[in-house]
Amino acid sequence: MNKNTGSTTIAPAISRTADTAALCKWSMARHGYLHSVAHVLPSDTIPLLASLAEASAGPSGYSSFRASPLLHWCYATRASAVLRAVQTFLEDKEGDANRRLDKGGRLRERLVVVLGGGMDGLVLALCARAAEATGVGVKVVELDAPEVVARKEGVLGAWREGGREGAVREFLRQTGSYRLEAVDLREGGRVGEVVGEVVREGGGAGREGEAPPDGDGSKGGGQGEVEPQVLFILEAVLGYMRLQEVKILLSTLPMVAPSSSLLIIDTGRTSALKNDDAVAAAVDAAFEARGCSLTGLAGWKDRLEGRREGGRGGGRREGGREGGREQEGRRSDE
Repeated sequence: MNKNTGSTTIAPAISRTADTAALCKWSMARHGYLHSVAHVLPSDTIPLLASLAEASAGPSGYSSFRASPLLHWCYATRASAVLRAVQTFLEDKEGDANRRLDKGGRLRERLVVVLGGGMDGLVLALCARAAEATGVGVKVVELDAPEVVARKEGVLGAWREGGREGAVREFLRQTGSYRLEAVDLREGGRVGEVVGEVVREGGGAGREGEAPPDGDGSKGGGQGEVEPQVLFILEAVLGYMRLQEVKILLSTLPMVAPSSSLLIIDTGRTSALKNDDAVAAAVDAAFEARGCSLTGLAGWKDRLEGRREGGRGGGRREGGREGGREQEGRRSDE
């Protein structure tokens, strides 16, 4: 993972998992399993997923790949939960105005941090659409293993320069809107350093180059004056970590990003985490004390129970049976 750790045994497994997930998500989207959330995604989403899948399996391998209906449903349920939670975070219609706005009345920048997202491009696509459709500054930062980061940088670099015109390409071309960081998520201290740096650099509101309104008390509205709202996403990544590493990571995030929210969709550590009241209470308190926009870790235990449920979404369940029924009848492979 991190180049300085010397870890060689787990890196290939992580890379293979990233490849499999990229193929399954592309197949799932290609066969119509995301129709219920398609209206929030830009039209270049599937071509982007295809490019990432091709990097994972090669031209012939990805074009002929088709996941089973069961895998399609599993990935669609998970993807829908993530996308709906991200959309809720970006809109934040019910949030505290004092937290959503800076002292000059500007909407605070939204920062989405994906930990271990692999070769997926759905969160990037959704944030690109939000940046295009609103005046709120949106940034995406992904932390992953060096092997995954290197391949993903190659795909997105080519997309930035030669991809079809669209929201994703425009978003990638905006300075500072998207960045990849090679980090070993098992090293909580290093994750904290990187995230802390990202949050400090992402301070500011509005789009890049936007001047602050008069009378807000700031002189030029420089970066770092207003802490952005932060959403951390951990989708099916905790299972690759030891329990103590998970505890350290989950305790570190709210400390380095005070105005942060947390979305966990993972069954890999369910039995251990759900029974550790000390961990749940500590992380819950850390987020609650910092005005987290997706309140606390309420529902921590049952949100980790299965693939139909996960994370925290302002008291609403994301990706549950209702989401499945909404998509029923729209898939093309059954």
